[in-house]
Formats: sequence, structure tokens, C-alpha cells
Amino acid sequence: MPAKKKILNGKLQNNYLIFNLNFMQVLKAFFRGLILGIILGLLLAPKSGEETRSQLKEKFDEAREKVVKAAKEVAKEVKEVEKGTKKVREKK
Repeated sequence: MPAKKKILNGKLQNNYLIFNLNFMQVLKAFFRGLILGIILGLLLAPKSGEETRSQLKEKFDEAREKVVKAAKEVAKEVKEVEKGTKKVREKK
């Protein structure tokens, strides 16, 4: 008799736990971690306040550019999915 297994937020498939995570949840968590890591790294670095603020601004601008780029890519993918959905509906 097989042992009962409790799985939270996922399912067991071929002995691998598959989590049902939304792409946006993963993206948000990634960028939160990125921003937190940058801020902590800069605040704990032994530099003057002016240097730290300057570097923080540069890193923030870089992170903002990455977010904008990722958002554009997601928007492009959503449009492609919408087009595919529209084609499927038209065939019905």
C-alpha cells in the first residue's frame, strides 16, 4: 500500500514536485530580490554617502531599464497569445 503524500501548492508528477506558479509571481519575486540585494549591498559597502547615493541611483536606473524591458517582452507575448486565441475562436 503506497504511503500518502501531502503536497502544498503543487502536484507530484514522476517523483518531481511541480509548482503552479504564475509567471508574474515569479517575475515580481525576482525583481524584489534583485532590488533588495542591490540596496543591501550598497548600504553595507564601506563608501562615503555621496558615492553610495550615486551608485544607488545608477543601480536603480539599471534595474528600472530591466523592468521596462521585461514588461515590454511580456506585453509582446500577451499580444501573441491574444492573436492565437483570436484565430482559434475564428475557426470555431
